[in-house]
Amino acid sequence: MGEQTLRVLACGDVEGRIDALFNRVRTIQKKSGQFDLLLCVGDFFGSSAEAQKEWEQYKSGAKKAPIHTYVLGAASHETVKFFPSADGCELADNIIYLGRRGIFTGASGLQIAYVSGREAQQEPAPAHCFSPKDVAALVEPLVSTSKFKGVDILLTSQWPRGVWQYGNNPEVDTRYCGVSSIAYLAYQLKPRYHFAGVEGVNYERLPYRNHVVLQENAQHTSRFIALATVNNPAKKKYLYAFNIVPMKHMDPAELVKQPQDVTENPYRKGRRDTPAEEEPASQFFFDLGKKKPQHQRQHHHHQQHHHQGHQGHQGQGQGHQGQGQDQGQWQGRKRPSDADQFPGDQQHQHPKQPRKPPQPTGPCWFCLASPEVEKQLVVSIGTHCYMAVAKGCLTPDHLLILPIGHYQSVVELAGEVVEELEKYKGAVRKFYKSLGKRCVLFERNYRSQHLQLQLHTTVFTI
Repeated sequence: MGEQTLRVLACGDVEGRIDALFNRVRTIQKKSGQFDLLLCVGDFFGSSAEAQKEWEQYKSGAKKAPIHTYVLGAASHETVKFFPSADGCELADNIIYLGRRGIFTGASGLQIAYVSGREAQQEPAPAHCFSPKDVAALVEPLVSTSKFKGVDILLTSQWPRGVWQYGNNPEVDTRYCGVSSIAYLAYQLKPRYHFAGVEGVNYERLPYRNHVVLQENAQHTSRFIALATVNNPAKKKYLYAFNIVPMKHMDPAELVKQPQDVTENPYRKGRRDTPAEEEPASQFFFDLGKKKPQHQRQHHHHQQHHHQGHQGHQGQGQGHQGQGQDQGQWQGRKRPSDADQFPGDQQHQHPKQPRKPPQPTGPCWFCLASPEVEKQLVVSIGTHCYMAVAKGCLTPDHLLILPIGHYQSVVELAGEVVEELEKYKGAVRKFYKSLGKRCVLFERNYRSQHLQLQLHTTVFTI
């Protein structure tokens, strides 16, 4: 299957610095060998006289791109003039404009979905914007077939709204970042890789799953990667290199392998409050004996200091991991709500985010999504919580009530998780009362970063 592996480069906004980009690509290829294609998101062209002069050399054939280069359409009004057609065309030798939106399938079987420009704020949509009709025209033919599993790569200029949910935080002002239409697109198309630009920063989100654990068959994971502007002064990363085997050629079991740092889907409507990240090896179900090893959208921000470059990366679930970022602490014991605004919410206001749970360093034996969970002990699964038999039970009725997501204590739970936790407690109390017993519940947090609500019973006496 090695001959089906493709070596791909992805790039952020070029903004007319075409020589700088291709010189960097030549350096990489000289050091690491040839790549099959280069994918560019954001604005490829610049509006300055110098940038236009530089482009003319490629357009005339005086200079040639060193790699098959595929670019998105204009993301600003000033660069619309560089694209003669909305349907895609060859702009210069080895430089191809993909089009306004569509699916590009190469001879290898690699499937690339793309949408050019920014979300339109009016009708009809300006030439540098896409409309709801564009999104629908891209999504509906694909998801209408039962055989659709997802696409290999999704290219957009703008970020999806809320992509940071349950993951590491980007170094942008999230109040003004991303749009719901791109979030909807990513949710529906399930790309293995999703690249975006325009924010001027590098952000590599933790991979997220595309299925509901224990309720749906396992599916492949997705990775969102935002790239900075070429030759940016802060030297943020603008090139990303990876290897990928087209989905159609992959072994199904290999395709759906879940990396340990996988999180819940940030776009799922009615999603669970579950960062689903792992914690240090500790106990499992009470068994201590067993141990297992634009501030505004168009403004560029200058926070991260990654050098531009590339890193090898396997497309079969072996991953880059973005740097974990503190999300800031919320004060007191007020529980934040993580109410979903997607899909269909066009407002760009976003609720306060809760403090991020502790960053685990290994597999968690209590996260329901973890491969370490012994599922035969699970009694009941709700939307946000589940119940299981304690593996090292102290009494015959010893049960555990736990959040599905990775939370350290009750005070860190979102409101909807607490509400379901109380429903579980009420149902158990009612059940044991019918048997003439009384419940004793207490929170336990010892050698673990995952909340465990211990449940024991005693004989009811008056």
